[in-house]
Amino acid sequence: EMNPSHPQLLPTPTQPPPQNIFHPQRRKRIRDLLRHIPTFAFRFIRLMSFVCFLLPAFVVFVWHYLTCDRVAVYYGDLGDCYCDDDGGDCGSAENEVGSANDGKKRISKTSTGESKSCRKRRTPLLSRHYLDIYGSRTHFPRMNRTSPSPNSYSCKNSGCNNKGKKPVVIFLTGGAWIIGYRMWGTLLGRALAPFGILVIVPDYRNFPAVNISQMVDDVDKSIDWVFNNVEEYGGDKEKIILVGQSAG
Repeated sequence: EMNPSHPQLLPTPTQPPPQNIFHPQRRKRIRDLLRHIPTFAFRFIRLMSFVCFLLPAFVVFVWHYLTCDRVAVYYGDLGDCYCDDDGGDCGSAENEVGSANDGKKRISKTSTGESKSCRKRRTPLLSRHYLDIYGSRTHFPRMNRTSPSPNSYSCKNSGCNNKGKKPVVIFLTGGAWIIGYRMWGTLLGRALAPFGILVIVPDYRNFPAVNISQMVDDVDKSIDWVFNNVEEYGGDKEKIILVGQSAG
């Protein structure tokens, strides 16, 4: 009925609540999910079994990486050194205590002849600008004709030059430019180091932290470091071979 005081107000008809048109689809999705649970469970168990079977080999791999003849060296830029007060130059240091990368003191002289205590900047602990050197501390006795040993290699047979320097292999690991790491080159270092070969495995940054051009810059910087410093670790800079695997 019309309200005589407010004729424009009409009674609102009662409508039934809207039905959920997606209810059948939800039920179908739930049935599909329940039907595939056995398949998901089987694949998960198969994956875990695969991991368990390979775990002993991974443990040996990590143990060898931590205990073998390996030296980790920083090849990135440390920048200029800093002194206790103004003046002094790291490049003109006359006396050094410790290595150049450990942040220890250096004694430097200013232009006036005054001695300053300077320090080299410390290497960043979590940087990807490290490389592993395999075989720098391995001793190779010359083979004896009367009692040859299959585990002993002469410098002549292993390719060393007259000065006892070892040939060098630079190995760039793969990893789809995403999961690459210098640790993946451990098995190659283990295989070649007994033959008097110095194996160097540089690390480089991955995507998405950097792009391809920056990865190439990291590799170029590491190779430049090898040519400038490999002789300090017993390598021959005249005999360097570059090897890459997959993305490397």
